[in-house]
Amino acid sequence: MRFSDENMLSVFEFILNTTPQAKVRYSPFEIIFGHRPRICETEELTPAIKFSGDYETYMNVLRNELENIRKTVYADKVEMRERKRRHKIVSTK
Repeated sequence: MRFSDENMLSVFEFILNTTPQAKVRYSPFEIIFGHRPRICETEELTPAIKFSGDYETYMNVLRNELENIRKTVYADKVEMRERKRRHKIVSTK
């Protein structure tokens, strides 16, 4: 795939809007929408093993991966709430 200047401009815009700024430690996206951008990375959602006919093992792997995804999402939510709380404390001083 060839990138045109127009495509690259969109990529740079996305990078700028989603990169946390050093002074405020939030990205412009986070400041406007109140959360980090949700980007689906298909590699992370691809099962670690392929189905080999052992249904029980395959289902256990999928359950474990789903549980890890849930834990990550929960940890991100908790971190974002904490960041919002700290930001409110700092901005009220």
